[in-house]
Amino acid sequence: FFRPCSPALLSPMGNKSSSRAPLENERIEELHGKTHYQRSEVKQLYKQFSGQAPSRAPTEVEFTALSQSIGIRDPFVTKMVFNAFDRKRRGSIDFADFVHGMSTMTQGALDEKAELIFRMLDIRGTGSVSQDDLLETATHLHLLLGDMGLPQGDSDQSPQALVDRIWSAVHPQGPAMTLEEYKAGALKDPAIMRAINHF
Repeated sequence: FFRPCSPALLSPMGNKSSSRAPLENERIEELHGKTHYQRSEVKQLYKQFSGQAPSRAPTEVEFTALSQSIGIRDPFVTKMVFNAFDRKRRGSIDFADFVHGMSTMTQGALDEKAELIFRMLDIRGTGSVSQDDLLETATHLHLLLGDMGLPQGDSDQSPQALVDRIWSAVHPQGPAMTLEEYKAGALKDPAIMRAINHF
C-alpha cells in the first residue's frame, strides 16, 4: 500500500530533541532479538519516537505527527497504521509496538506482513473484517494511490474487484473473515501475495 521510510532515512521533524533517558542496553537487545532491526537501528528509531511522540504511549491523535515523519500523511491511512501498531488494542502504542510495526513493514516476511495488513483492514477493531470493511479500505486506498494500491494482473483493478478476489480466495465461514482465514486464503493467491510482498 505504501513504502514507509527505513530507519536510515528517518530524521526528527522540526529539529525536536528528546529529554528522555537513553534506551537501556537490555531493552535494545530484546527488541533486536524480536524484530528484524540491528541494534543501531533500534536506537535510531527510539530517538525518532522520543522526539515526535508527546508521551511514552501516544494515542491515535498524538500518533499523527509521528506517522508523518515516516511518510504517512493521509488521515485514513494513519488510522489504519495506528490500528495495526496497537497490537493489544489499548488505544495507544508504546515504543515496542512502534518497533515491531516498523520492522514488519520494512523487513517482515510474507506471513508477518499479512498479519499486519489484516490488523490495518480491521478498521473497527473487532478481530474480523467484513466485506464492507474491506471495500471501504480498498476504495479509500484506490482514491489515494490509484491502481498502485491494488494487486496487479487483473484487467479489472476496481476496489470491488479486489474485494471479490480476496473473498473468493479466503472463503470465510461467516459474514466476516478472521485472521486465520485471511492468511490461509490470501497467501495462496499469487496476485494477493505480490501485493503483500510489495507492501
